[in-house]
Amino acid sequence: MNKLLIFGHGYTTKNLTKIITDDFSEIFVTSREPEKINDKFVNHVIRYEDSGEFLISKKNDLTHILCSIPPDENGDPVYERFKNDIKDLCSLKWIGYLSATSVYGDHNGEFVDENSELKANTSRGLNRILAEKQWEEFCTNHNIILKIFRIAGIYGKGRNIYERIKKGDYKLILKDKQYFSRIHINDLTHCLKESLKRIDQFEIFNLADDAPSNIQDVVEYICKKMNIKLPNTINYEQLENEMTKNFFTDNKKVLNTKIKQKLNFKLKYPSYKEGYNQIINSKN
Repeated sequence: MNKLLIFGHGYTTKNLTKIITDDFSEIFVTSREPEKINDKFVNHVIRYEDSGEFLISKKNDLTHILCSIPPDENGDPVYERFKNDIKDLCSLKWIGYLSATSVYGDHNGEFVDENSELKANTSRGLNRILAEKQWEEFCTNHNIILKIFRIAGIYGKGRNIYERIKKGDYKLILKDKQYFSRIHINDLTHCLKESLKRIDQFEIFNLADDAPSNIQDVVEYICKKMNIKLPNTINYEQLENEMTKNFFTDNKKVLNTKIKQKLNFKLKYPSYKEGYNQIINSKN
């Protein structure tokens, strides 16, 4: 039976473990603070620093590894620290890497697919590109199936604009013809679930919905549906926080054709409208 190790256990993977228990006899996760992990769908939480010893102990057992820890200037910290232990796993047949669409950089609002040029010039995007290259080379050299998931902006329960507007801590940033892509957490995790079953070939997937849009469109839709006033606005040119400004430097629309063709995947929330209808209705 398949056994999965997830490096890092955050918003995405906590929603993933709920729906994959039938696919794995055991699910392990790592954390720097394992005592804070409360997930009934996980068999065991490993302290991140002890991952090397754990990998050695599971040399003949682990079949899947999913890496969800953000990269730094050296790439994926899991690759840097544990690649030698991972290459010695006799039963390993699948590695998944949770990347991001920031690797594409700025495409002036045009559509990008998995074959588009990687034009990132922010540290966020460049670090992701490096991590992808590390795992691609590693898996090629050791004959392991690799799946890279370039994920758009994730939203869902506990992580969405609607809840921030309700709390009064959301400010709408206005920038004309600026497009963002997103994906509902439920669609994201179910797509990952399907990919975990594919032990076939190296693949890169964009995980995004069908409706790239301006943030203003999303906010206006939420406020109109809830019959509440729009939050305060600020023009992009007035921003002083460099991190926030960098978030708006990349302008692109992410195509998701490949997950539909290769995985036969059907989105439950094809646009922000269906997604926020679900979030709002669940709150009322």
